[in-house]
Amino acid sequence: MPGTALCNVLPKLRIDQPQNLRFYADSTLKIFNDENGALIDSFTPIPKIKLLLQDHNGAPVIVNAKNQVKRLDQNDQWVTVASFEGGNLYRVIFNNDNQCYLITNKGIVDAATHTAYMPDKSLYHSESAYRGGESFQSIDDDISTYVDKDNNLWVYFGHGEWGSDMFIFNIKNAGFIPLSGWIEIPSYESNGHLFSLAQVFHDSYVIQYDKVYSANQVISMFKGKEVYKSSDDPSFPGGIKKDFDFFIEGYTFKNNDGCIYFITSKGLYKLNLSGHDLKFGNAAPIKAFILPKQTNKLYKFIDHQKITDIFRNSITPYITKLQFTSDQLVLLAPGNGIWLFDGKKLTALE
Repeated sequence: MPGTALCNVLPKLRIDQPQNLRFYADSTLKIFNDENGALIDSFTPIPKIKLLLQDHNGAPVIVNAKNQVKRLDQNDQWVTVASFEGGNLYRVIFNNDNQCYLITNKGIVDAATHTAYMPDKSLYHSESAYRGGESFQSIDDDISTYVDKDNNLWVYFGHGEWGSDMFIFNIKNAGFIPLSGWIEIPSYESNGHLFSLAQVFHDSYVIQYDKVYSANQVISMFKGKEVYKSSDDPSFPGGIKKDFDFFIEGYTFKNNDGCIYFITSKGLYKLNLSGHDLKFGNAAPIKAFILPKQTNKLYKFIDHQKITDIFRNSITPYITKLQFTSDQLVLLAPGNGIWLFDGKKLTALE
């Protein structure tokens, strides 16, 4: 966890943390007034907090060690939204109507009705499931979620070398929609399609998910297909050209310009994915984005005896998340803190 000084900055960035709620390394929660910065409350919750998130409307939500989900209301009071007993609570999702759902080892639980929905085993895809394992669970917390514009809940479980599973829960019909093709959690929607970016071995992919309708115009399946593969792209530096110093570490999507931004060993790039003929060569480098020099703290963080020139000259392998706020791009680098890019200058917050 970051230290106290860093946490004083985090609320302003809106990265998985509400603006007026600050979460400290010792599990202390401090609530501040957005307008004047005055301290409203400070306490160390018992049981301790294990998840901190926001609902669909931006209200602070916490999940404690007893699997109680609590939301901060307009009166600065913590109100219990849901609780879960007798199992593992992995994630909490709020759909587009701000209804709460729990991702648990017992299935997707509707917090309002306490009904649990578990996918049929015919919807499992992983090698783990093939060998008789339970796929709606996580051992190493490799779980991702997404809510699409139609209020479908997408839940991804990674099982390491045993493959992965993804399930699509349709809230309206209270059932799961089958999936075929790729297993990658979507990250954005455009022109009626859902898109994912995947990294498999040495290739980068763009995956497009489309709805398949039955004869009575009901969605019967989501089908994923590859619309881009880096090794088939002559313009991709790490593909046919075999530039082994080049790699992509992370990406994010900016809704207001319809472009994807990805951080690479050569800097930050911007690409519009609305075209049908996707090529890396169409991506525009953001020249104002200049990587800072590495620090000794980074070498200590990765704890390697020797570091190749690739990693010595590039800091990007240690960026774990990119996300846009209203006016800037925020990059999380555990070995170096937080970086802010306003389109003109990259600033590192140690």
